[in-house]
Amino acid sequence: MAMYRYGQPSSSLQNRVFEILKETFGQENALLLMEYWSQIIPDDVARRVDVEALRKEVEEIRLEVERVRAEIEKLRGEFLVESERIRGETKAEIEKIRAELLTAMEKVRAELLAEVEKVRAELLAEVEKVRAELLTEIEKVRAELSTEIEKVRAEVEKVWAEVEKVRLELMAEIQKVRADLTKEIEQVRAETKFQIEKVKADLLKWSFVFWATQMIAIFGMLYSLLQALRALP
Repeated sequence: MAMYRYGQPSSSLQNRVFEILKETFGQENALLLMEYWSQIIPDDVARRVDVEALRKEVEEIRLEVERVRAEIEKLRGEFLVESERIRGETKAEIEKIRAELLTAMEKVRAELLAEVEKVRAELLAEVEKVRAELLTEIEKVRAELSTEIEKVRAEVEKVWAEVEKVRLELMAEIQKVRADLTKEIEQVRAETKFQIEKVKADLLKWSFVFWATQMIAIFGMLYSLLQALRALP
């Protein structure tokens, strides 16, 4: 499709028409109108077209554009109304779907709660079963421990009886040794006393002999002294 470009060598009439359209509709719309005009009007005919006729044609085109704009505005209004209607329907549908989803969620929640309660009941039953088994096992272990404790207690009592027997034997032996030691000590004490008495008697005897000897010696010396004194003239 041929595209009219402003500034290309065509004709002064087309340039003038483009300027008029540009002032009226803007450059973009003017280009579109010029393209449309070049398709429906040959160049040799366009050269012979009067400017006034062209102005009239432009006015008709402008009116057509205004009509198209009005139609567009009408379609826009209808589109807005339809959009609002679709929005309302969509909103209603969304609300319906939301209500259905909420219902489904409540149903699923109820089912999940029921399942959870069922699982909880099963777990509680399993826990009670395990607890009963553990209690039974604990009682069994307790009974075994009680038996072992009684056995150990009997052995401890037996050992304690042996210890008590040994203690009594040791006490008897200690009493015997104590009696023997007491007897020996008394015997040694008696012998020591006898020896002390004997030593004391010997000391008295020898003391008497010593003092008697001293007295005799003193008397002998006195006698000799008296004899010497008598012999003096």
